[in-house]
Amino acid sequence: MQGMQGTVDSMNNIGNEIMRQSAAPNLNTMKEKLESLNARWKSIEMDLQQSHEKLVYSLPLRYKF
Repeated sequence: MQGMQGTVDSMNNIGNEIMRQSAAPNLNTMKEKLESLNARWKSIEMDLQQSHEKLVYSLPLRYKF
């Protein structure tokens, strides 16, 4: 997961650099795409965290039976 965070960070850095060099009409599209990417990434992180917590919680229960 941490390796993927580096990829997302790189994409944000590159996207921000492209926006600095782009004409105004392209800025909104690029900004929207980066915001969408970041929102999806946060959602994935939250889903994985919840799955991890469920797994950690359920492992001790497995050995009770």
